This record gives sequence, structure tokens and C-alpha cells, in this order.
Amino acid sequence: MGFHHVHLRVPDPDAELKWLLDTYGGERIKWKGRVDAVRYANPTVLVLADKSDNAAPSQGHAIDHLGWAVTNVDAKVSELASKD
Repeated sequence: MGFHHVHLRVPDPDAELKWLLDTYGGERIKWKGRVDAVRYANPTVLVLADKSDNAAPSQGHAIDHLGWAVTNVDAKVSELASKD
């Protein structure tokens, strides 16, 4: 038992997964040969992404945010801010 994956429905799965890879690393895969995903290790967690033009916020209906553990939060915030 454990946390296995998060499944996102987004307008542009390629852009979403590229952003995740560029920002947090991971490995781009096709999960079960069908769904585009990024795999993270220790423990293994997948972020899956499918195209959806109806990507309404899920607040109150499902998980509405994700968090990544980083060694230096201030440095990561600065890095992300510099990319804008």
C-alpha cells in the first residue's frame, strides 16, 4: 500500500510534463504504454497527464495541490522566480 500516482487533466500535457521535468527532474515515460507521465523515485510516484479542454479547478472534489520536498526552499523559490 502507498501513494502511487496523480492524474492531471490539462490543456497541454506536453507543456505540463516538460515544466515538471525542467523544474523538479524525474523521468518522462509512457505509463502502461498509454499515458504520458513523469516518474519520480524514492518512493516511486507518477504524475500522469491527459489532454482536457475542460480543466476546471478541483477544489473540494479531489487533491487540489501537490508539494515537492526540496533541500533549500529559498533557493528553489529564487530559481523559479528567475524563470518568469
